[in-house]
Amino acid sequence: MKGAELLGARQMRFLERWANDSRGDVRMKAVVSQTLFANVATLPKGSRADEITTKLPIQPPGGYAEGEAPVQDHDSNGWPQTPRLAALRLMRKAGAIHIAGDQHLGSTIQYGIDTFRDGPFAICVPSVANFWPRRWFPEEDGANRAPGAPRNTGDYLDGFGNKMTVFAVSNPHTLGIAPADINDRAPGYGIITFDRIEHTITMANWPRWVDPSSPGAKPYSGWPITIRQEKRDRVVK
Repeated sequence: MKGAELLGARQMRFLERWANDSRGDVRMKAVVSQTLFANVATLPKGSRADEITTKLPIQPPGGYAEGEAPVQDHDSNGWPQTPRLAALRLMRKAGAIHIAGDQHLGSTIQYGIDTFRDGPFAICVPSVANFWPRRWFPEEDGANRAPGAPRNTGDYLDGFGNKMTVFAVSNPHTLGIAPADINDRAPGYGIITFDRIEHTITMANWPRWVDPSSPGAKPYSGWPITIRQEKRDRVVK
């Protein structure tokens, strides 16, 4: 839509100044916003509103909802595309990762700007009390995904047509952990670790019921994901 804004003129001016600022002890950067600049969500084909999200059956462990497609959810910042791309270009210039929430579904993606995998990485942390269990069950397998990676990872166009590479998602599953009305909906939190010595950033989404300091504690499947600061197009672990 012509003239549509995402961040607004004042925020864009700030982002541009900040992207160019490497003074003093600036070593690593992150952009924090309410929600992702993409839409990692699917619904049954033909669905136009996500009011049905809470009524959809939650899959058993290892289950996959068939017949779903990416949707246009304006609760994300996947639209409008022109100012969205302008903001992503500045994030890339800054060498920043993007930390967000609000979409309820935990995910780690890499934005595509002109091509797949040429933009910043982003982590969307899951809701700690998730009563709106969004999901990512695209019918099409992701392109160029890593060998052995889940079928719903890899290169995709979201419902708005934005390029994104999905590395991990924490879909809701029936896990038998009480209280089921919360824990079956993939609640949790995110931990992002910046290593200024090794120049790496490690992202992980954790289940609500897991204490990360406990022996043997593990995040949701697919995490942790580590990227190298000076090679932001590459996952190193």
